[in-house]
Amino acid sequence: EIPRVTGVQTCALPISHQRAIRTTALKTTMTPPLHVKAIVGVVNGFVLIAGIRNVAAPSMVLPLVPGDAAFQEHFHDGSRKLEFVFQMLGVCFCAMALNKLLAVFTTPESTFLRQKLFYTYGACDLALAAVVFRYKGLPMSVTGGFAAMHAIEGIAFLADAALRKRSKKTGGKKK
Repeated sequence: EIPRVTGVQTCALPISHQRAIRTTALKTTMTPPLHVKAIVGVVNGFVLIAGIRNVAAPSMVLPLVPGDAAFQEHFHDGSRKLEFVFQMLGVCFCAMALNKLLAVFTTPESTFLRQKLFYTYGACDLALAAVVFRYKGLPMSVTGGFAAMHAIEGIAFLADAALRKRSKKTGGKKK
């Protein structure tokens, strides 16, 4: 008979067996189900395309996006200021989409997820720094600090992702 403590069943297995079960549970990976992968893939594929468009060619109409011509006509009046804002927004779209795609479609364990996210963060930080640096509507005394801050962070993320040694996790113990 399994003993009860204040109405809750306790495990009658020896401690060594309980540890083995916990270790096995920690080794189990959980990848997202197929329907989540499909939704995330389609939605963030479009978000990534729109983000890249906003960075590289703000106001360019994407024929595969329904209503994009009306959207672009409404927001883009030839103003370099608005184009600049859309470029920054495009970098943010790319960062958001890439992070979701990485989280859903890459390594089923978390060992290398952080590394891949650091590559994404670093690339997006450098892209944002480049967009701000190229904007001539404000003097560098206004935008330079923002651009430099993101460039430094981007380099730090990329250096860590590329240079720090990582090893696969074994068992349930952290190294």
